[in-house]
Amino acid sequence: GLAMSEKDIDMIERVIHINKDASQFFKAIQQSAESFELKGRMAALYEIHRNIVQNLKMHLTLKENKDQHTLEDELKVAKNDEIFNECFTKLNAQNDHELIGQIEAAEDQCEGMIKNMVKDSEVLKSTKEVIARQMLYLKKSFEYFKSLKSI
Repeated sequence: GLAMSEKDIDMIERVIHINKDASQFFKAIQQSAESFELKGRMAALYEIHRNIVQNLKMHLTLKENKDQHTLEDELKVAKNDEIFNECFTKLNAQNDHELIGQIEAAEDQCEGMIKNMVKDSEVLKSTKEVIARQMLYLKKSFEYFKSLKSI
């Protein structure tokens, strides 16, 4: 396949960061959750986002030479972190049921954001595909999560 450009690496790293943020977020909720069931679901969402991070990291490792990293890249990525936090600072649920509704909204927003980010960029087709695959995995897992909504 074609070698990845800085653009491709940058794009994948942004998606990694968003999912890292998400996993941290679900871990935090899991720790503060009262109900056993909610704890379990948060743990599942944490795992899903962590898997996406691992998969994309693996893709990067297979594709790129690790020496391309500069501090500037690190800083560039750090700025994008806020996206997910923003989705989630709006969480102010009074109960588990409300919380789940808000999480769904945040996940949808997050997914939409990643899709738009990828759609409008000039990255390789293979980069778009690897991200799309992870998004599909996220969507399927999340559909399952929604199907359990009987808290």
